[in-house]
Amino acid sequence: MFIASFSFLRIFLIKDSKFIALTQQITNPVPTLIEPTLFFAPTNTPSVLKTTPSNTPLPLITSCSGAPPQRVEVGRRGFVCTQYDRLIVRTGPYASDTEITRIEPNTYFRVIDGPVCANNWSWWEIRTDDGVRGWVSEGGDNVDKYFICPQNLSP
Repeated sequence: MFIASFSFLRIFLIKDSKFIALTQQITNPVPTLIEPTLFFAPTNTPSVLKTTPSNTPLPLITSCSGAPPQRVEVGRRGFVCTQYDRLIVRTGPYASDTEITRIEPNTYFRVIDGPVCANNWSWWEIRTDDGVRGWVSEGGDNVDKYFICPQNLSP
């Protein structure tokens, strides 16, 4: 057992053969006593798990409902990969949250939290190299499939 206080609740689901991460912000986190529990859902069909040794990790592709597959990760670097538009940085992970500023295409940042699923987008908290901190949407729209990209990928 351990005590934890969470500001986000993250639930992982498998739906229609897709792995989905759902995140909900908790406005007043309270320290909670947690006792880990493991359970197995019964099935009518026996299953066999077969593993093959490999030195190559399998990629985990996740997505919020209505959003393109997530490509950035917490702790990694990324950049604004829009063609022309500046990216809105907000105080929170919702389109209704207050705009802090707009950052130019090719602005580099580090992803520090997320994702939060809202408004059919995946939202990530970032900190730019010059210190701007806030929440941005990964993308996209009719012009740009993604608004932000991992540093090692292009749009």
